[in-house]
Amino acid sequence: MRRTALLFLSLLISVATAQLADGDIRGFVLDLAEGIGIRAAGTAGERAAADYLEQRFREFGYQTELQPFPFTYFQDLGSAYQVGQGPEVNASTLGFSPPAELSAPLVFANLGRIQDLRGREVQGRIVLLRRGEIPFLEKAQNAARAGAVAIMVFNNRPGGFDGTYGQPGPLPGLALSRSEGEDLLDRLQAGEVLQATLSINTTLEERTSQNVIARWPTGTAHLVVGGHYDSVAQGPGANDNASGTAVVLALAQAFAGTPVAEQTIFVAFGAEEEGLLGSQAFVSALPGGEPGDITAMIDIDQIAVGNTLFVGGTPSLVNLTREVFGNHEGMQYLTELRAASDHVPFQNAGIPVLVLNRQSDPNNHTALDTVIEPGTLSLAAELVAAVLRELAGEGNTVEL
Repeated sequence: MRRTALLFLSLLISVATAQLADGDIRGFVLDLAEGIGIRAAGTAGERAAADYLEQRFREFGYQTELQPFPFTYFQDLGSAYQVGQGPEVNASTLGFSPPAELSAPLVFANLGRIQDLRGREVQGRIVLLRRGEIPFLEKAQNAARAGAVAIMVFNNRPGGFDGTYGQPGPLPGLALSRSEGEDLLDRLQAGEVLQATLSINTTLEERTSQNVIARWPTGTAHLVVGGHYDSVAQGPGANDNASGTAVVLALAQAFAGTPVAEQTIFVAFGAEEEGLLGSQAFVSALPGGEPGDITAMIDIDQIAVGNTLFVGGTPSLVNLTREVFGNHEGMQYLTELRAASDHVPFQNAGIPVLVLNRQSDPNNHTALDTVIEPGTLSLAAELVAAVLRELAGEGNTVEL
């Protein structure tokens, strides 16, 4: 009887093996990145993607749940500044900066620490600050308490940067390149009185995102496999992260009807790009906000562009992965995590995590994020499949 069951199970997985082929997973990527397109959190595109994912999970036989959560939606519609009668300069807005149209004298206050602001004439002024030492939000809070009306933060390394308060900020804020900031600082230190005019065009409003959660109708799940399905507003997010979401879908399809499915919750997280909000909402909704019966979480994020697939996480899971999957060309096991992704809330809750990630995508967070390099999707899917089989107690009785 057991042999018959194993043969039947092997047949099920063998039929599903084709779903882990690179081309088949690519079809899910195209549905998300081309068929739907931009999936920024809280937008119609993200909700369309959630509906698509829920439908696919149901087609595979899973019970689904949309888990909504509120968040503050921020959109940068373009900002600029002008100093004196000089030209208007386009600038990057600090994330979650309130909108503003204002003009005020400029004053320098180093890193924006409390001791940097003490004794300076800051009331009613725009404060020029160096990047570093403390978070942007803390810089703005310190400046606001001192009476400033805005901050301009310049980079501590060559070039510009994208920065964020991480939550609605107390003051309008701009991010300048190092050369722009140092030029203004040189003029201030030479005794010039500089009047700066800021034009910050942003949107801040309360919106809703949602996680898409899929469970097999029978069994008791203790494993979580997930990836975020939202993109940034600048592009369709084929690599970041339709690629990871597509692998999650393909794994759910491949394991449908097996003990692995009975033990696994497949999750497409919303609003990762807004600060890991979907995974935080998922973990917070666990009974008592505690790990409960979850024994491992596997996060698949941005795995389609780059020469190396990095596999990191909790040492025990990394070692298990090396044992069951081995070393393959174009892979590197990590002893520490480099990426901040949806594994973090699980890790903070004490749940062992495994993270798959590729880096150095030149098109990341741009309209050109449309590239899926050959072989990347199937490699990630096969690795996670091997780990799931082991964690679910299937060992080598079933081969994909």
